[in-house]
Amino acid sequence: MFKVSEDVNLGIGGDVFTKKDASGAKTTLFGGFGSFSYENLSILGEADLREETVSGTKTTGLVTFVEVDYVVIPGLDLKLGYDFYDPDKDLETGAMSKYSFGVEFFPISGVEVRPIYSIVKDDPVNIKNDEFQLLLHFYL
Repeated sequence: MFKVSEDVNLGIGGDVFTKKDASGAKTTLFGGFGSFSYENLSILGEADLREETVSGTKTTGLVTFVEVDYVVIPGLDLKLGYDFYDPDKDLETGAMSKYSFGVEFFPISGVEVRPIYSIVKDDPVNIKNDEFQLLLHFYL
């Protein structure tokens, strides 16, 4: 995390990871992430490429994530998110996008309630599979 000014912070990072399994399949992950914050606004993002080689055939997938958080008042945050997953970026179909929105509420110290609604878009067939999640976290 880099402090740019009193109210602005930036973060950046990345990693590369490779593994081979017993069958000889090789998986390599390339990942990068970043963050930006200004006063009550925070933006997080990540992008990952996944290369998998099995029996000489190489497949490249892409995963991305962006989240925007805004502190309305202490204990209440607004959340917006976007997720994208394409298991094989060389194919024109098969990708999934998800748009999420919700709040994080901290009613008392150590307790978080997070209702999130997500609109899911699948390609090529966009079936109705939107999601509602209610997360309850206890921080000890």
